[in-house]
Amino acid sequence: MDTTSLEGLVIDNQHDGLFRVNRQAFTSQEILELEHRRVF
Repeated sequence: MDTTSLEGLVIDNQHDGLFRVNRQAFTSQEILELEHRRVF
C-alpha cells in the first residue's frame, strides 16, 4: 500500500469541527501489517 492510498483514511477539518476515520483503517490486514513495519 502506498502513501497516496493512505491519505484519504483520515479527515481532520478543525474549521468545520469534522474528524473522521475511514473504517478500512481499522479492518484492513494490509494497513495492520504496514503499521507493524513502521511502528515496531
